[in-house]
Amino acid sequence: MKIERLDSYGSLSSTAAELVADEIKSKKQVNLGLPTGSTPLGFYQCLVEHQLNWSGVQTFNLDEYIIDASSPDSYHSYMEKHLFAHVNLERSNIHFPGINYEDVIDSRGGLDITVLGLGLNGHIAFNEPGSPKNSKTRMVFLDDLTREANAKHFAGSVTPRCAITMGIETILRSKKIILLVRGQEKLAI
Repeated sequence: MKIERLDSYGSLSSTAAELVADEIKSKKQVNLGLPTGSTPLGFYQCLVEHQLNWSGVQTFNLDEYIIDASSPDSYHSYMEKHLFAHVNLERSNIHFPGINYEDVIDSRGGLDITVLGLGLNGHIAFNEPGSPKNSKTRMVFLDDLTREANAKHFAGSVTPRCAITMGIETILRSKKIILLVRGQEKLAI
């Protein structure tokens, strides 16, 4: 495990983007586990700026609210806005959690790199505190702290109570993991 403390959010974003860009450049096929939330926004901006060839990339999102995928509040919409609309990624290579998600990931060769953010209560993806280490993709009830933290992303609507998330076991099977942590309030976590 390597821990790097960087001096700014820009450095955090560009360093993570560089690691992922190097993987995309060096392999014909790359499977990426991708996060959502506030912390990865800079990472996505930096990744887009690399102007990479995404033809051999498959993406596997970590989570999604249980809402209509076409909703502007969905993580489908988030990913479209911040990454998918800006790169030459085949639509058939974009995956969101659902039934048999582990089978889909395994059939594509497993995750090469998974990028994670860290929630205010220590969650990764939507694996709230107390989630078992051997958890797989499943529906979860969101902690009140998580819902409060994400309320800013729901213009006028109520933050959903349920989501579907990639499990901890699935995440830990990734060949590489990059955990992005931003903010003083997450230092203790």
